Amino acid sequence: MSNMGLARPCANCPFLDSEKSIRHTLHPDRVESIKQGLLEDDFSGFLCHKTLDGAECDVGEYEETGNEHQCMGAMAWLHKQGRPSINMRLSYRDKEWRANLEASVEKVID
Repeated sequence: MSNMGLARPCANCPFLDSEKSIRHTLHPDRVESIKQGLLEDDFSGFLCHKTLDGAECDVGEYEETGNEHQCMGAMAWLHKQGRPSINMRLSYRDKEWRANLEASVEKVID
């Protein structure tokens, strides 16, 4: 499982409600499909695009290296929806992590 260590969403996180967000450059359905995937799968997450350093395997799936982090914007969005993943619920024990997450909630899209 990837790291939960990011303190805040990246400046251009696709989940930020900001003009700098890369969601404006994505296919219109991409963010909605990411959100749907997050809601449907309690065990998976969404990796921060700035921490990806793996490669695609033969079947076109991303192979993690272990250096990736979960996207704090995606986690803040899930928290805002009242639908935290299993890994998020386990991470709630870390008070600093939870405070960072809660500080990010007001910055993400609905």
